[in-house]
Amino acid sequence: MTPGKIVYKIIFLLYVLVAKAMTKGTFSLWYRNSIFEDYFSFLRSDLDVTIWFESNDALLQKVNRLRKISRYFIVIKEINFYYPLISSAAIKYINPYELSRDRYLSPKYVTTSLTTTTSSAAQLTYLLRMFFSEADNLNATLSNRSKKKWIYHLSRTQVNKINQEDFHTYEELLTLILKKHCNDKFNVYLQALIELDNNLLRGLPAHIIFESTSYQEEFMCLLPHQFCFAKSRTPIKFSPVQLEIIRYQLEWELWAMMTQPWLFHEHQNTFEHLKNIMDFINEIIELQDLKKEFQNLSNNIQFLLT
Repeated sequence: MTPGKIVYKIIFLLYVLVAKAMTKGTFSLWYRNSIFEDYFSFLRSDLDVTIWFESNDALLQKVNRLRKISRYFIVIKEINFYYPLISSAAIKYINPYELSRDRYLSPKYVTTSLTTTTSSAAQLTYLLRMFFSEADNLNATLSNRSKKKWIYHLSRTQVNKINQEDFHTYEELLTLILKKHCNDKFNVYLQALIELDNNLLRGLPAHIIFESTSYQEEFMCLLPHQFCFAKSRTPIKFSPVQLEIIRYQLEWELWAMMTQPWLFHEHQNTFEHLKNIMDFINEIIELQDLKKEFQNLSNNIQFLLT
């Protein structure tokens, strides 16, 4: 283990001591993601944490306290919270590639036969989520650390035989992703996302971008969680392949909202986002099972807020 990883582990242990001392109740916590990987970089990598509660009692108060404590440990960034109201559903809908990065969650709490799938839609969803969490300018050049991280992401989703000389900008990286997983629609998806990036850089709001684009179908397919509020100019008949991508993207959004209950307490527009997703799903017969899960989430959050 590198000295940098040892320092992160010490920081995490200090966080555990303070969290346990200042927060009542039974919960387990551990770190995940980059600290286990070769692309880890001291003070550049985040320390992501998972917390598993044994009870729903005073959950939001505990979540808020643990988040406040984490602010004193500057390397701790993303905390996922699991609690009895949502834990089984969250495990059901977490993307298998994201699940496998949480090395302690996967073997300890996953009792189903969930394993890493070879579904191209699951892989594409994972890669797009990783991509848009990092890239805000397709013309930007990736650092050597970012290239190393992306070789890791690409290799585990069957984009093999890639080295650091195969991509230099985020647009080149996006090209690799789409060529592998959207071969028949590669060009149109790439042009759609390039247009989206250019408009975001110009500071245009999402509704203006959607209303003015000729890529409404592509936006709704690849990024339904970002454009669920929108109404297309003409009815869209999604193909089975597109529906699978939409399903995996919305399952990721469902899991993310479940494991971040504080969003509903601090940001009222989170409920509006939840309603937009359900309205979007309401138009797609093949996704009605997901609508029920989003409604259950809404009911559970309302229960926690009372």
